[in-house]
Amino acid sequence: FSDLHVTADPRDIAWHELLSKRFVGWLNLKLSGRHAAMLDAVKIARAFVEDIQELSPDHVLFTGDVTGLSLPSEFECARATLETLVEARNTTGIPGNHDVYLGRAAREDYFGRWFGEWLETDLQRSQLPGSLQESYPWPLVRLIGDEVALICLRDSRPTPFHDSSGLVSEVQMRAAEHVLDNIVGDRVKILALHYGLRRPNGARDGYFHRLRNDEEVLDLAERKNVTLLVHGHIHHRAVHVAGDLSPVAMANPGPLAYTKDARAYHIYTVNNGHVGVEARHFDEASGTFIAWPEASQCLKASLIYTSDAADEGIGVDLGCRRIIKKKRGGGGVGGG
Repeated sequence: FSDLHVTADPRDIAWHELLSKRFVGWLNLKLSGRHAAMLDAVKIARAFVEDIQELSPDHVLFTGDVTGLSLPSEFECARATLETLVEARNTTGIPGNHDVYLGRAAREDYFGRWFGEWLETDLQRSQLPGSLQESYPWPLVRLIGDEVALICLRDSRPTPFHDSSGLVSEVQMRAAEHVLDNIVGDRVKILALHYGLRRPNGARDGYFHRLRNDEEVLDLAERKNVTLLVHGHIHHRAVHVAGDLSPVAMANPGPLAYTKDARAYHIYTVNNGHVGVEARHFDEASGTFIAWPEASQCLKASLIYTSDAADEGIGVDLGCRRIIKKKRGGGGVGGG
């Protein structure tokens, strides 16, 4: 899942908290209707947690922006709402640009203070060459079951008033290449980051909204045979076919609680090299997340095959076996 954006009511933000870039965000909340679009974030997050508990995936992935303005009150609220996922210790999460909205939030590591359990890694510092150890613990590496390697990049940073771009540092890029070459072996490689490398139409994101070294990251993913690249940031759900608009398959579940999009999350299933993508979205009438079979897809190697057919209203079966419950030898990654 991605882009929860638990956001303080603009009327309740103290004036001294706005003597920074937050003033721009405050104006956006007040004038653009963004706060109204995120008003139900806590309610939807609670429904999401209940859905995840029922499905019990092997691992949960969060690709950034748990808050709106990096306010401590927002982090506290988000932590309380997602407490069950934090305590389960099978979630990996990375900060988005709204989680490091100010330099102070980055320096004092607000995200790590409230969601440090999501930053655990299976990589040891000693596994990186000395020249790359300054990047540690990034990229985060989680080995899921016997088949999946999840590699997460830190790409968000504080930026000036007009800018919401990201960057993967040069040393982290080299560390990621080392991990892909020497650590994860023949596992199915899923690369996660906050920023999207392509918009739904296949174009690069806008200059002040994009990952500044997006092409370098995409080239790395292609060269190292990454099966799937998962991201957030762009508030429109999309799945890209490898070889069409992108050389690597990409999946963006869209914002979890934004009323202007589908309010959805993805379940990725892996079995014998096949990767399936199922979508679930929030149903206003029932107040729960439900299956979205027409949005399900299946990857094999670097191809995505799509179908409108649904099997029993659960998902599209194109050769991918659903692995939602714990299963040895395979992996189910929920909430991406």
